[in-house]
Amino acid sequence: MQKSQSKRVWVYALLLVLGIALGTQVSSATPFAADAEPSMDPMGANLDATTVSYTFTPDNVGVFDNRIHVKATSDKDGIWYWAVPTTDSRHANRMLSLLLTAKASGKRVYVKYNPSDTSGAAWGCQSGDCRTILWAYILD
Repeated sequence: MQKSQSKRVWVYALLLVLGIALGTQVSSATPFAADAEPSMDPMGANLDATTVSYTFTPDNVGVFDNRIHVKATSDKDGIWYWAVPTTDSRHANRMLSLLLTAKASGKRVYVKYNPSDTSGAAWGCQSGDCRTILWAYILD
């Protein structure tokens, strides 16, 4: 990618993050303390027994042809990276917005994932240190 293209991408990402940060506020149907983990997902459904959660501070966010990923500042059982495939572009764009907002604002991210699901290796989420994000949100 050329320098001018790269700058345009970063400017667009920054404007997107600022627009989200200034223009929208996410509310939860079930409020909880910032340090508490909910027993239900944001839509109110009971959590599947195969899913677990992890709360982390983003170290960096990466955008690739096949995935969007975030590296945590600390690992969870050897897992440093959390990712989503770009096959569903709308979902990938929403996740990118969330991750960039958390990174830019220094906030923690809460993710749900299946620790035994290594199918992400097919799109670049390596089975040794990466898991697929099922859903995520930013903590206060």
